[in-house]
Amino acid sequence: VAEHLEERRKEIDQKIESLKSDSTGRGVQARNKLTGLRNDINKKLDELKGASATTWDSTQLKIDTVLKKSDKEWTEFKKDFKELFQ
Repeated sequence: VAEHLEERRKEIDQKIESLKSDSTGRGVQARNKLTGLRNDINKKLDELKGASATTWDSTQLKIDTVLKKSDKEWTEFKKDFKELFQ
């Protein structure tokens, strides 16, 4: 699960980097949305790294939830900002 989140974070980082030169309102909006999603992923990955044996199950469940949420948000982002993926 952590590997999937890491991969998603890399995709997001690459897209943020490619949008740095886009100063249009749409580009700024896209970067802000992606930055928020990346921050959510970073927070959950930090929680996973700090999980103890007693909290592992609940942390794993939270990570699964974030992964599903990030999949949905990434798909929605690509649909909403489809012009950025051409």
